[in-house]
Amino acid sequence: MKRILFVFHNSDLLSGATRSLMNIVDDLLDTEKYEICAVFPYQEGTASEYLKSKGVKVFTFRYGKLMKDLTFPLWKKILKFPLFVIRHLEVCLQASKAAKTFADYDFDMVYSNTSSIIFGGLLGKKLGCRQIWHIREFRTLDHKITFYLGEKWIKNFIQKNSNAVLCVGQAVKNYQSDIIDPKKMFVTYNSYSPDFICPRDRFNTSKPLRLLLAGDIKPGKGQFEAVKAIASVNKKYPGQVVLNLAGRESDSKYAAEIKDFIARNNLENCVNFLGFCSDMKSVRKKADAGLVTSENEAFGRTAIEGMLSMMAMIGRNSGGTSEQIKNDETGLLYDGSVSDLARCICTLAEDRGLLQKFAKAGFEDAKKYASGYAAKVTEQTIDLVFEDKL
Repeated sequence: MKRILFVFHNSDLLSGATRSLMNIVDDLLDTEKYEICAVFPYQEGTASEYLKSKGVKVFTFRYGKLMKDLTFPLWKKILKFPLFVIRHLEVCLQASKAAKTFADYDFDMVYSNTSSIIFGGLLGKKLGCRQIWHIREFRTLDHKITFYLGEKWIKNFIQKNSNAVLCVGQAVKNYQSDIIDPKKMFVTYNSYSPDFICPRDRFNTSKPLRLLLAGDIKPGKGQFEAVKAIASVNKKYPGQVVLNLAGRESDSKYAAEIKDFIARNNLENCVNFLGFCSDMKSVRKKADAGLVTSENEAFGRTAIEGMLSMMAMIGRNSGGTSEQIKNDETGLLYDGSVSDLARCICTLAEDRGLLQKFAKAGFEDAKKYASGYAAKVTEQTIDLVFEDKL
């Protein structure tokens, strides 16, 4: 039986990237084809405890992300550079330590989740075993981050230290393929547990339209644009559209600007801050439609989770969102402007039959993502690597 070490970038089971990989690991465990172990950074958490409950052997080592924030001013980037160098050296030392620990484990493969960490790549190289990377982000386009030595460096590192590279969407694959060989890249999309499948038999046909925008409140997620669209819609349909924002206030300054705009435009009854919600299933049940206003989602979980809850989705026509929503078939795509977003919201507020049509069509289309598709592509890729066909 082949032995695979999965390298996680964090130990939070509620983290989208961790949860997506965990769904895949669950399916791979069910095949009983591989012996699976896992390694987490710094300390154990809900994800590592979950794997322990499944009988998976878990390890922890001190490694973290080496990503710089592109929104920082130049002086701050310069000051942080030496710290990144020190952290980089620490990651290298931890990889050497881990290689000694794993010397007798005879791992056949190291599987690194996300491109925000290089620990798995260093470890796989030291162990001399096969490697797979699962890239779940653009880095620069979505999270406004990049490896501290640059995009070219991290792409070259992944290219040199991988037998295969999995991507959560075609757009993500295209973004990496200027350096990483497209022939060894495969699109998995994201993985969703069947628990996310929550059909509904009743739709809101006359009451105010209830919108949900889920995600950390920070500029890249576009909450401010959504609130501005609500202000425009409210002029045409006073009190007939309500927007709920579910997520941590990751950027307090940005959240404060939104709240100030709400107060100045008398939108207190139209926009609600729900904060972090651990039970998103209940939150989605109370929503009629969902918004995805991120500047560039790689293949975010929000759209599909909303569709699986039979919500009509409106998404920005960019990145992976364009792959998730088929315009005028399974939802609506807008051009990125506040005015076009307001137009889409008005369309659903005016035509509840169309809302119901999109909700049902989106639900049927999204079910494939909860059928184990990502795990099947992953399993096939793993086997191709082991058979030396890549």
